[in-house]
Amino acid sequence: MRSPADCAKQNTVIASAVAPDGLATILPLADSAIASGFACIVVQPVEAFRTAVPEKILPLPLPVPALLPRGRWCNKSASDYLKRRLQFHRVRLWRILLDLGLDVLGLDASLRLRHDPLPAIHSMHCRLDLQYGSGARADVVGATPGWYLKELYLQNVWLRSTAATRALVGQTEMRTWGLYDQTAFTEEANWGAGANATCCHTNCLAAQLTKEPVVKVRASKASKASAAVVCAPDDGALPRAPPPPNATRHAWPTRGKAIWRPDAYNDLKIPLHRFGRCTGRDATCDPVTSVHASCPPAPPPFTREISIASRRRDVEAARARNERKRMAKAAG
Repeated sequence: MRSPADCAKQNTVIASAVAPDGLATILPLADSAIASGFACIVVQPVEAFRTAVPEKILPLPLPVPALLPRGRWCNKSASDYLKRRLQFHRVRLWRILLDLGLDVLGLDASLRLRHDPLPAIHSMHCRLDLQYGSGARADVVGATPGWYLKELYLQNVWLRSTAATRALVGQTEMRTWGLYDQTAFTEEANWGAGANATCCHTNCLAAQLTKEPVVKVRASKASKASAAVVCAPDDGALPRAPPPPNATRHAWPTRGKAIWRPDAYNDLKIPLHRFGRCTGRDATCDPVTSVHASCPPAPPPFTREISIASRRRDVEAARARNERKRMAKAAG
């Protein structure tokens, strides 16, 4: 019987959570992995595949009991419901692989590799500054976080299997019962269980990937009927989610103390997110030691002058938008 280690190349496995009827969607990723020298990819299906699985895909067993969301998600759209279920399965998959001592390249099922990503990934080092890792190899390599979200995107991230990353993903898995997994992962990496993991973010990771071609699959009537929206029968029986780390800088609402409901879904609005050690604009991978032929040029260090110029551009863009709205309203 094959194990996830059989899919590894230089100790890295490509891992993805897969939706029901998602086998056709993920085949281009598996094909690109084979072309890049991987023997197969490891997937965590949300439900059992209904068709034969090719050798280039290694599915993990379904979780028992099933990872079902709280009842509120049965009142959401089918898309929101599925995204929530995929979050549970994604962090579970990473935790299992990291615990096996395997490094993980976590990719969304819709992506595919342009070429072998490992030479670029293995070149990644933190900046030389002490607060950014003193040039150490990065344990967590993320895509460039959004300016407003201030999060590491979990659609494409590389994790080295270390004690720090195993603690990071293990805590993220537990907190995902009460929070969006991407928010939990970023918060724990910046200030919590993963605070000892070296980290940086880079445009280079996204440069190794493409979304072409996108495979659209028309679900049959039978598959639509079987893909029913199912939530946990008893929210009270679900695992309780640990609170934010004590050192967090995220502005969780407070009334004397942080408001966190371990038995509910906690939503942190975007304006309440804060930059951290892994997501700051100057926490990019080192532009000297991390240079690779497949990487775009690294941005310059983030300075006060760049910050002021960026804010001025934002103000001017907002002013231009308001002026266009005013003129359109006057013309109407």
